[in-house]
Amino acid sequence: MVEQGPWTVTDEVSLVECYDQSVRDVYRAASRLTGGDRGRTDDLVQDVYLSLVRSARSGALTEVGLGWLLTSVRHRYFDRVRGESREQRRLQLVWSQPTAEAEPELVDAADLSGLPERERVALVLRYLDDLPVTEVASLMGASVHATESLLARARRRARMQEVRDA
Repeated sequence: MVEQGPWTVTDEVSLVECYDQSVRDVYRAASRLTGGDRGRTDDLVQDVYLSLVRSARSGALTEVGLGWLLTSVRHRYFDRVRGESREQRRLQLVWSQPTAEAEPELVDAADLSGLPERERVALVLRYLDDLPVTEVASLMGASVHATESLLARARRRARMQEVRDA
């Protein structure tokens, strides 16, 4: 640790100075939390500094120390873990309960990551958020018929992934 602040963060120059002097320690703390997962660590650090910039620009924050940054890393990490855990539980509930259309069990929640984004979003909106197909279509900017086809493809692809992974 070179310097622990506090740093004045009232303009771009002072924000860059704060970043330059603190990023190594912030990155190290984030890396420890994420178990060295570089992608998750980068995202976490980016979120912390983005929050700092937003707070500084809004005037809500004029001075920051290393303690504030490290606490932000921890809070954001635990928020993500809780969110991922909630999402996993919700997806498992969706896949384990038959829907009104008597859909067979699709896949384990972890298998959704292999689907194309548009298909994953459609499945989540339809079965996780329990929206009717018409509303999913509206949100995705597609016709009802196109959305029904998209959902059918997504279900088929999810089942195929499950078979491959088994």
